[in-house]
Amino acid sequence: MWNFIFNAIIWVLALYGLIEIIKTIIYTYTYTNLNPNGIYVIIAVKNQADKIEGFLRALLFRVIYGKEENIKNVIAVDLNSKDETKKIITKLGEEYSNLKISNWRECKEIFDNIDIVMASAGGSTSQKFAPEIVKRGGVIIDNSSAFRMEKDVPLVIAGVNDEDLRKHKGIIANPNCSTSQLMLVL
Repeated sequence: MWNFIFNAIIWVLALYGLIEIIKTIIYTYTYTNLNPNGIYVIIAVKNQADKIEGFLRALLFRVIYGKEENIKNVIAVDLNSKDETKKIITKLGEEYSNLKISNWRECKEIFDNIDIVMASAGGSTSQKFAPEIVKRGGVIIDNSSAFRMEKDVPLVIAGVNDEDLRKHKGIIANPNCSTSQLMLVL
């Protein structure tokens, strides 16, 4: 019973984190001069087999049914996962026409048309790829701990400090889901 309750709480926190990330995207779109033809979202993942299917299905549900009308394309990029992540996102790409599947090399070639990258692939991966994203004019919303303590990188919690989005220089740090919930209450 306790295991069920614990898992339910974890899933609620994870879903809440997804909603906060989507809010951050919309606030970024609102407070910056991004492409008016819609937002392209790249989700870069590595070794996330236990989480990625639920995350992508929830995001795609919101895109398909008009809850996120500014998002036009969702691109999932596997960064050489050693688990089943690539297999899962490939299967989802076959199920959903508005989900494109790519690898990092192909992804770098299309960055000139990308507005926002949501990265949740770990700190070292984010630190490796963030400069390339910013150099090509994209904005990276990073869910890892890589940039959370950086002086020049805003740590944005949607609904708490949205105005900090105006201070970004291409990288926006995103706190973990439990921090987001606590900050809204405080």
